[in-house]
Amino acid sequence: MNHQSPWAPIERLPPAVLHRLSQWILDRGGRRSLVHFALASSRFFAPSIWRSISDPSCEGDFSSSGPHANDNLAAWWKSLMGMFTVDLKFPDAKHETADNDGDVTMADSWAVHLILPARTAERQIIDLSGRLDALESPAPKWSTIPIPRFQLCHVRVDVPGSLSIWPACRHLEIRGDWDDLGPLPILCPPTVKNLTLTVYPVTPIALAAIGRFILHSAVTDLTLHIAAVPSDEQLGALYEHLPSTLVALRIIPHDTEMGFARFAVSLGTSSGPILARVLARLVHLTTFQHEFLMPASLPLIFGALTAVPKAEWRPPMRLVKLRVRLLSPDCIPKNPNRPVPTRSIEHLDVRFISFRGASCGRVLALLPAPTRSLRVILPEWTNEVAAPLVQLFGSPTLQEVHLLGDAMLRVIQNPPGLLVPSLSLYRLRSALTTLTLTGCLPSRLLAKFTDASWTFPPTITQLDLSMNGLLTSDLAFLNSRWPPQLQRLILMRNQFHAVITPLPHSLRVLNVAQNPAMREDLHPERWILALPPDLVELNVMMCQLPTSVGPLLLRAREKSGQHPRRARKWLQIWARGNLEIPNDVVKALFDENL
Repeated sequence: MNHQSPWAPIERLPPAVLHRLSQWILDRGGRRSLVHFALASSRFFAPSIWRSISDPSCEGDFSSSGPHANDNLAAWWKSLMGMFTVDLKFPDAKHETADNDGDVTMADSWAVHLILPARTAERQIIDLSGRLDALESPAPKWSTIPIPRFQLCHVRVDVPGSLSIWPACRHLEIRGDWDDLGPLPILCPPTVKNLTLTVYPVTPIALAAIGRFILHSAVTDLTLHIAAVPSDEQLGALYEHLPSTLVALRIIPHDTEMGFARFAVSLGTSSGPILARVLARLVHLTTFQHEFLMPASLPLIFGALTAVPKAEWRPPMRLVKLRVRLLSPDCIPKNPNRPVPTRSIEHLDVRFISFRGASCGRVLALLPAPTRSLRVILPEWTNEVAAPLVQLFGSPTLQEVHLLGDAMLRVIQNPPGLLVPSLSLYRLRSALTTLTLTGCLPSRLLAKFTDASWTFPPTITQLDLSMNGLLTSDLAFLNSRWPPQLQRLILMRNQFHAVITPLPHSLRVLNVAQNPAMREDLHPERWILALPPDLVELNVMMCQLPTSVGPLLLRAREKSGQHPRRARKWLQIWARGNLEIPNDVVKALFDENL
């Protein structure tokens, strides 16, 4: 840009706004897009590069080395643009040597480079979209930027690989086999606050290495990806090494597809009490996630998290997310001791993995009532779980309830395993605004097994009834019972052929996607032209709608923009996946301009 020319309006934005803009580009397009933005103007360079090296959501993608002698430089740059490379060697590189005291050399300090868009020696950007073998080779001096290691905040390394952890590192991820470390005395730097470890497998050697690494660290957010636990005693020993500074703790199986095949059958017998004892001393903990618990450990775990001495103040638990294994009826405690909770849990998320016919109701009775949101996933819903579940609705501040069953469409039962009145939704308090009932309602039988006076809580604004196999007759029964303030209604993956109207006038979002039976509707205009006037989004994707529905949807969209309250803000309609509707009509249905 000519120095006499004024800056463009976007270049005159304050630095704080440019930093926010750089973060937005990073979130939307990744680091590859951000480095392009960095070279668009000298005003953009500093905030873009800073976001590239400091943002924790952007994992430290490292290439082990620079291009080889016979590599095509243009192809190498195209594949690694936006990534970091370690020990990139330049023919004209000038590095200082180490001093006599053995301090870190300048070569070590600048051994990381961020790969920018390829540029020539004249600093012209090279277009890498054409034939790469015919392009001018990039000039490394203008196509990379050296990054001091003391500025890199997010580092991901492999074990046993480069174990040099850099001095400004706050977000550290270590993957690999800890057994190969042997007796090396590796300690976690005090700057690291977010630590992610992949532990494969849990062996005495790995435990010793991990224990030395984290026991006396200042880590506040710890995630353990555990790939195999051959012994419950070894898992308990791992718990003993957890640092007392933790605010968030997540213990997750590394390979979710393998399930629990690599975990000891007796898991939790001895490690459960140890984990409870450790949690009781983590006074700063507010987030806890564990995805291979046994039900016998639940009373101990919740006692440690919620039964805090009255003389000791602790912040409320923000999130408790558990995955509970029910292997046999014997693993479910019959008369557990439930301590009186003195510390609240805001968000409770529990998923049960069990054998068919497991007594999930007895396990639900072990859970404390959350104060903000509740999410429960069961393999099957029966009346046996309804009573203990209703006890979890007790908080007057509960805002969200999500009850989910198997993702697959269930076999229609007669009579159903779960009756809607058994849920006692009227027990939900006035603060409730979001309700999800997925895979747990009795298809075809709502009207037959539900009292005529039953209705949804009137305060609900978001309702999700996806994957329940609901038919048109079920919608007809529910139509007069929709909450009067309903704004978002999700009816995905059901079996109805038509939407029953009228819908609540307050409705703003309607999602009926993946209902192929809607192709059988002989009069689709009855519901399409009767959509609520304030509706802003309609999703009919993958409903196998015929060609004749396209003009009706366009008519409804045009009608919405003419409403006085809409100020020509058109209804957005998502109709992809309906193969008979022409592509130009599908595009026009969600285009900003009609």
